Amino acid sequence: MHSLGLEQILLNYAGNPESILSSNTDKEFLNQVKCLQKEYTNHGVNGNITADENISDNAGVTASFNAMQKSLVEKNQLRLPGISQWTSEQIFWIGWGLSWCESVEMPVC
Repeated sequence: MHSLGLEQILLNYAGNPESILSSNTDKEFLNQVKCLQKEYTNHGVNGNITADENISDNAGVTASFNAMQKSLVEKNQLRLPGISQWTSEQIFWIGWGLSWCESVEMPVC
């Protein structure tokens, strides 16, 4: 799941530079962006270059996780059936982690 990134937030409906957020929300959003950039940079990724992708990925996975938790609570089912050795939260993160596992072979030029 992906969400709006930095570029989409800072452009208006016509694609012109103008934030779609209120000034207070805009300020807090940019503070959170700086925090995320720093966090990724601390883990060996240039958070400034990858900010848009990181924002989208983090917002998307947060929305997915929250939706899963809400669904499990509404169904009064805090564990997924048939997989009792892990919590639903652990299964979610295992699945999310597996989605990033791939082997890509680059062609030799």
